[in-house]
Parts: sequence; structure tokens; C-alpha cells
Amino acid sequence: MRDLDRVVHRQTYIDLIRAYLRDYGSQRRLARALGMSDAYLSYLLEPLHGGGGHWSAALTAPAREVAEAFKFAKTPSERRAREIADTLCDDADRRDALLEHIELARATAVPRRPAALLAGHDVAAAVARAGDLHHRALTVRDGEATRVAYGQVWAGARGLPDAIDPGRHPLAHVQALLFLHDTAQVLGRLDLALGFARRATRVLSCVEHARSDLSIRLEINTIFAEIVTLNSLGLTRQARTAIARAETMTGYAHEPGVWLRSILEERLNAMRGTRRLSVFDAESTADHALATVPDDPTLRAGVVRRLVDVYLFHATPRSMRRAGHLAGDLRAALARTGLSPLRRTQILGTLVRHARATGDAATASELFTEWLRVTGEAGLRHQRQKLAGELTRVGGGT
Repeated sequence: MRDLDRVVHRQTYIDLIRAYLRDYGSQRRLARALGMSDAYLSYLLEPLHGGGGHWSAALTAPAREVAEAFKFAKTPSERRAREIADTLCDDADRRDALLEHIELARATAVPRRPAALLAGHDVAAAVARAGDLHHRALTVRDGEATRVAYGQVWAGARGLPDAIDPGRHPLAHVQALLFLHDTAQVLGRLDLALGFARRATRVLSCVEHARSDLSIRLEINTIFAEIVTLNSLGLTRQARTAIARAETMTGYAHEPGVWLRSILEERLNAMRGTRRLSVFDAESTADHALATVPDDPTLRAGVVRRLVDVYLFHATPRSMRRAGHLAGDLRAALARTGLSPLRRTQILGTLVRHARATGDAATASELFTEWLRVTGEAGLRHQRQKLAGELTRVGGGT
């Protein structure tokens, strides 16, 4: 069982390093900075699974095969791990999270001391309380109320997974992890969000085959959570692999009304970072997603902004003309009431990108100012830093 935990931590440290390399530069540049060969660094970043499939396949492989695979895997030493983290991470919290995953991926890792566990009759009540807080965070519309609500979720659920025995209460444990995943995602702690999603997948891999409706729903929810974070980290190839895995799951087939649009939206997000892309495929994906929500203007705006981002990334004359037409729809969406601060921020970000791409500096500055106000009120600090950095790189300062 220890080896399966190591699988999770190994895959997570590999993906985080690859995500951080997008800002730092190439793997070759990192290897030179560390004084090692590019081949040796590739060895440290080699996933356990083969054939390009989803990493979770290793969780259901025979234990003997997983143990054998680890014999040929190399994990950075403590010294090397510190060098990698110091080079790639200028944020102390992000650095510490990366180091923890590398440490727990080693064969010599010391398991955490178990926390005080909740009694069985207290588990459901604790998860229900966290769920109520999370629901409020999702539904409030005021920026300050959103900031407070997500802060309450974080404070109330941060230690909850460690207080729930995953062997006796696996589904409650997974629910707690998913509440934390969504909160970390909103707050921009993508490193933590990825870890929460991966830990949930690990727990679900041990659930008996005679599964309940809840376990089936949590399984698809968990991989969807991973997809969202992989796309947010810019790991679009890994996101596409996870999408292919999600589309084979029982939960995806059972509740297409719940998951189809969401997966199609994430497919569009992955297309934004894909150079070799059929724009027609992106348009077909968007049309399919829009057909699932014909009467919901808020959800339709979510699909449209993703298609506009794809057009802007592949800025051909045709794509820019189509992006300009859809940008009008997004401006109309902003004028409607009822948008959450997060959705408003996302639409504003797309419109800033469009204004910059078309050379409309005045509109870009006006929209960017509004974007700063909304993110500031809602307390989206880490996300604000990430998006501000992206927007600054696209065409200079605002």
C-alpha cells in the first residue's frame, strides 16, 4: 500500500515541476542550472505508468509490478530536491508543497503520524458542515461574501481529511478532499489542489467493486477536479489524457447532463494551449457544449469565453474575426446581474486578452481595472497574481 501512496506523490511532483518549467524555461536549462545532464533530469521526471495512459492505471496494477517499477525509478535526493525547489519556486508555500511530494515519493519516506480520528457518528456531521460552507461559497454573489465564505471552507475543512479514516469512511474522506480542492483552486493554490485531487483518486482506487451511486459520482468528480487543475497549470497534454480517462468512466455515462458540458469546457481549455489544433474541432466542441445549456446565459457565457480564448491563442484572421463577434456576447454577459465574482473575473480576463490582441489599449486598461477590483474584493489573491502575470506577458503592461 505504501507503494501506491508513492505513485501519487511521484506523479504529482513530476507534474508540478513540469508546470513550473513553463515559467522558468526549458528542462535543459534547469539541468544546466543544477549541474546535471538533461538525460539524468529526465530520469528523475519519468512517470511510472507506460504507454501514455493515465497515471492512475498504476493504482490498480498488481502490487508486484508497482514494486518492480519503483526499483527502476529514481527520486531526487533531499539535497537535489531542495536545489530543484529553490530554483523553480519563488513562493515559500509552493516550494514546501513540492518538497513534501518529493519526500513522500521516496522509499525511505517516514509515514505521517496519524491525526486524532473522528468517531464514526461524527464523520457525516463534519462532512455535512463542510458541504454547507462550500455550497455557500459557490452561491454567494458579493465579492466580500465570497472571500469570507471560501475562507470559512478553508479553515473548517483544512484538517478534515486527516481526521477521517479513509479505510472506514472512504467516501466521506474523498468528499472532504474535493471541498478542499475547489477552495484551493479558487484561491490559486494549484499545487495543493492537484495534491487533493490525486489523494482522492488514490482513496477511491481501494473502494470495493460493488460501488454505490455516490462512489461512482465521486469517481468522475475526482478526475474532473484533476483535469481542471492540470489545465490551470498549463499541463494541457496531461489534461487531455485525463479527459480520455474520464470519458470511459461509469459516472460519465450515467449522468451526461452533469458532466458532458463540464468535460467539453475542459477540452476547450486544453485546446487553448495546443499549437497543432483544428479550429473546426474547437468550434464543434463549443457547439456541443452550448447545446447542453440552451436556456442558461451564464453557462453559455462560460463556453463562449473558452472558445474566444482558443481563437486568440490561434490568432489567424478568421479566428480574430470570430473572436470579435463573440466578444460582444461576453460584454453583454457582464452586464447581467447574478454572475459570481469568479465567473466575472474569468470573462473579464478573456475580454482583456481580446482588447490587447486587437490593439484597443483604452478598453484593455478599463477592463483590467475592473478585473483588479473584482479579484481584490473576492480575495482571489493567488489567482490574481497568476492572471496578472499572464496578462502582463501578453503584449506588455496594462
